[in-house]
Parts: sequence; C-alpha cells; structure tokens
Amino acid sequence: MLQILVCIGIVWILISMQYKRVQFDIILLMLVIYLLINLFIGSRSIFRYIEVSNLLNAQERRLDNAYQDLYELQNTVKAFNQEIPDFILLEQYIHERLGYVHNKEVAILISRI
Repeated sequence: MLQILVCIGIVWILISMQYKRVQFDIILLMLVIYLLINLFIGSRSIFRYIEVSNLLNAQERRLDNAYQDLYELQNTVKAFNQEIPDFILLEQYIHERLGYVHNKEVAILISRI
C-alpha cells in the first residue's frame, strides 16, 4: 500500500515536472521521505526476523527437552520390563515396592504407566 502511494507521488512529480510547476527541492524531499519509510519498514522486518528466530530457538529447546524426557522414559520402561518380565506381575511388584496399596491406587498407578 505504501509503495503504491510512493509510486503515485513519483508519477505526480514527473507529470508536474513537464509543466514546470515542481521545483527540484520537492523531488529530493519525496526521495528522502521514501528512503526513510523503506528504512523504517526494513528495520521492522529485521526485528520481526529476530523475534521469529528467538521463538524458533525456544521451540527447538522445548523439543530437545521433550526428546530427552522420551529417551529417559524409554530407558525407564526398558529397565522396568527387565525387572518385571511378566506384565501380569505388575500389581504384585507395586505391592512389594510400596507396601500395601489400595487396589484403586494400584489401578491409578498402572494407568499412569
């Protein structure tokens, strides 16, 4: 939108120059304004790029943490499967490890695993 307005302004200046109504100072002023506006738009896009880059880095760190958690969970499950070869013995294993546990609590623990 802004560039369309600048193009209209430049066309207006060129048409006006044919009729000798515009001085050279106005043309320089329009060019300076155009350059300042483009500089402002460019700096905003640089800040936007930095913000997106920071967001992507944060997402990458979260993803790395999630992979680390998944790796630890896989190791825990592997160790758990080696410690209890038969999954049917899970309730008995929990009773031995935690002492007597109410059946409802055992079901909750099993559902979490």
